[in-house]
Amino acid sequence: MKLKESIFSRRSFLNGFLAFGFLGLVGSILYPIKKFLLKGMEYKDPPSWSVPKEDVIRGIEAAGFYMFLYGRKEAIVFRDPRNGKLKSFIAICTHADCIVRYVPTEKHIHCACHNGYYDLDGKKIKGPPPRPLTPLNIVEEPGIGNMVFSIQEISG
Repeated sequence: MKLKESIFSRRSFLNGFLAFGFLGLVGSILYPIKKFLLKGMEYKDPPSWSVPKEDVIRGIEAAGFYMFLYGRKEAIVFRDPRNGKLKSFIAICTHADCIVRYVPTEKHIHCACHNGYYDLDGKKIKGPPPRPLTPLNIVEEPGIGNMVFSIQEISG
């Protein structure tokens, strides 16, 4: 049975189908070229990041740790129970880029995605993470009341 009127003719449907296929092909060719040409323009972490000190202290008192954004990445700060000093890391697991959490009751950092564990120095205890967490330096801005975090260079 043939319809009298149709929204699309068979020919226009096939032409549209071929056009979308051609656009997909062109896009799959141009995308890697664009990535190569714009390589130097991709996002980089900021050299330092400032957070109000009272927010950090209040968060640590309430939950045992404080999460904040370091540029576009999650970061974590907590008080080391061994010496009472603040420690901070980029809170992204080195295995699958999941967000890690500090567990104050067990005194370790845990990634729930694949059950990875880090010690209080950010080194892997067990699980699939291939590398330690990226540590952050913490400096208090005098007079302003902010804490400045910066990526710590790992030696070795």
